[in-house]
Amino acid sequence: MANYKTHLSVGVFFGIIGAILSCFFLFGGHYILNMLIIIFVSVGSILPDLDSDESIPFKIVFWFFSILGGLALFIFLQKNGYLGASERWALSLIFLFFIRFVVGKIFMRFTSHRGMFHSIPAGLIFGLLCFYFLDTLRLSAEYSLILSFALFLGYISHLILDEIYAGVNFRGIFFIPKKSLGSALKFFSGSQSANTFTYFILSILLFFLWPKVNPEIFRALFGL
Repeated sequence: MANYKTHLSVGVFFGIIGAILSCFFLFGGHYILNMLIIIFVSVGSILPDLDSDESIPFKIVFWFFSILGGLALFIFLQKNGYLGASERWALSLIFLFFIRFVVGKIFMRFTSHRGMFHSIPAGLIFGLLCFYFLDTLRLSAEYSLILSFALFLGYISHLILDEIYAGVNFRGIFFIPKKSLGSALKFFSGSQSANTFTYFILSILLFFLWPKVNPEIFRALFGL
């Protein structure tokens, strides 16, 4: 299995490719968006290793989502005129640390490495959650969709790389795949409860978020 540095390097590479494609086919020289594409693909590339308790990817990604969650709450409170400025900042900081340390501990308690977290539906869940947070931050639907897909692309790159590393195991002249082969790029795990929970969350997100992804977005993106 590839280490986090390898995953991150591949994520940065694909992020740069995505930014170049965006520059040529979508929004031209929108430098902030192109930089965000690289960041989101890179973060997505280490997301599956969140199930490795207290790993470096766990710390990086949970801080990333904690900051994103705190920022989303602050903008929500500000937009709706709730509380004063100091109270909004205080509540947002509390929420940020709640995600990092409370939700993080709960997450560590109920996840196991190479379970359903290393799966395609889990990648879709993170992509949809990313779309929700970006929409909450009042980012345009087009940009939200691009960055969410960037995160998903990074996630899938991690799973593919894990499968490649699981399949390459040479001893002498014989090719002997590792036992982990097929445990990353999958749709189901051996745990029925994990499968049910994953697809339940995915269904809920699709139900609430799909109406926001209307055909007009694709027309705006690709000039259809």
